Amino acid sequence: MKKNLILLACLALGLMASCENKKDEPKVSDANGHEFVDLGLSVKWATMNVGASSPEGLGFYFAWGETTLKDKYSIDNYTFKANPTKLSLSDDAAHVNWGGDWRMPTEEEFNELVTKCMITLENTNTVRFTAANGKYILMPLAGFAKEDGSFKNVGDCGYYWTNAISNNTQAIDLIFKETFSGAEVLGLNNGNRFCGLSVRPVLP
Repeated sequence: MKKNLILLACLALGLMASCENKKDEPKVSDANGHEFVDLGLSVKWATMNVGASSPEGLGFYFAWGETTLKDKYSIDNYTFKANPTKLSLSDDAAHVNWGGDWRMPTEEEFNELVTKCMITLENTNTVRFTAANGKYILMPLAGFAKEDGSFKNVGDCGYYWTNAISNNTQAIDLIFKETFSGAEVLGLNNGNRFCGLSVRPVLP
């Protein structure tokens, strides 16, 4: 009898611990096989980057307007020559790779994310964006892919494409970085379109 009571007590403690661990996890839903979180903003945000298998995973890198991976990301092998104000879905890496209603964020949607969420450093490679409703997404400091095929600023900065063009050589991306006191958003920037940056999909 005493052993049974001890076993029941251990099970109860285990369940409590499990609940405590899950209490801080964002509630996710699924769309076309990919999870998203409703942060109470104008769009719903995917829980991970295109190509990643976890929220902390770096995922794939894409040149702006291209939808497949490359060994090197240089101006010489950049294939997207059009200059649309916004990418069409056929040239949108999020939509082409994930299907459904998934697409790359606009600059306004990224601006909404960074102005309406609390930004903290989750760990040495990941930043957390927490909304007013308590839900959050994690975005890794994935750096970017360079012309020679190497990667720069991994673990230090995150570079994420919007679907918006800046000019015929640049497009708009969001940059955030790790700091001594946590994490800081550097804002929307003009990045060279041929570079390989991360893509975080959204849903309307």
